[in-house]
Amino acid sequence: AKEGLDFALSCAAFDQKIDVLFTQDGVYQLIKNQSTESIHCKNHSSTIDALSLYGIENCFYQEACANKRNLEEQDLKADCQALNQAESSKLLQNYDFIFNY
Repeated sequence: AKEGLDFALSCAAFDQKIDVLFTQDGVYQLIKNQSTESIHCKNHSSTIDALSLYGIENCFYQEACANKRNLEEQDLKADCQALNQAESSKLLQNYDFIFNY
């Protein structure tokens, strides 16, 4: 997750239009009030919170992926919008480049 977020921030710093879509286990990055100390991992919440500071205004996640992991909308950061499969597919058609992490 860190590599993808760092890449997005780097591109945005050079005035590239960047949107972020969290899928599969990536939706775990959006959980509010995470505590990662017990698993000795860095918490990326502050990086996700900083997306808008870099001009990354559109943050999405696949609703089905969140549901499959028993995550509800109120569990996730409010600044990311849920998309169903059809909306996700349509969204991805609008981009020249797609990077998966």
